[in-house]
Amino acid sequence: MFMSYANMINSRSVREKDLNVLKNAHKHLLFWVVLALMALIHGGMLQIGTSLQMADDLTAAQWWTSLGCGVFTLALGALIKFIPVKHFEFITLDLETVSDTDNFLTRGMKRFGDKLEEGRGAVAK
Repeated sequence: MFMSYANMINSRSVREKDLNVLKNAHKHLLFWVVLALMALIHGGMLQIGTSLQMADDLTAAQWWTSLGCGVFTLALGALIKFIPVKHFEFITLDLETVSDTDNFLTRGMKRFGDKLEEGRGAVAK
């Protein structure tokens, strides 16, 4: 759980050597709303799972371990920002050359879009 929150916080800033991931965080209400909703949903899943006997309560050691993993993720995010971007220049993503047949999701969305266009054409006639 805490690693999800730390990842969300770390992803607020992806610039090299920009360690202040909470800069201007007070201006982004949606970020805090989504973070709070995630916490409520996670907590609710734990409570429901425990009440349905699908999960056991976490021990204090398990909670501290989970929290430690989240803090480690924050620290790792800071360290990663010191790796120069030039080491990753070989990675490219050219979205213009991706074909509609690459995976089932893009094929399905293409078919859905085509049917939507057909429906609009029929209404216009």
